[in-house]
Amino acid sequence: MDKADDEEFRRAFLKANAVLGAQPFPAVAALMEQAAVTEETAFRLMSTELSWWNFRVQVIPYIDELPPMERTFFERGCRIYGQPGVARVVYEAM
Repeated sequence: MDKADDEEFRRAFLKANAVLGAQPFPAVAALMEQAAVTEETAFRLMSTELSWWNFRVQVIPYIDELPPMERTFFERGCRIYGQPGVARVVYEAM
């Protein structure tokens, strides 16, 4: 299981950071402010979006090798960063 999806890990991580005086990640702070969600929810949303971003970054060098249908699907998936929503907030904050 991905640690970002583990509820116990999330709570412990956020609690430890708060006790140690760490500021929320910029993307977490932006999501908390713009989407009015808790820090825990914002952290989970950011973690999920960063997982998708990591996947997309790995594909970019090989985009010319993708079959046309897969390339179209990939390009459509990348458009979310230019549209309102969680992905855009995370992308702009990072």
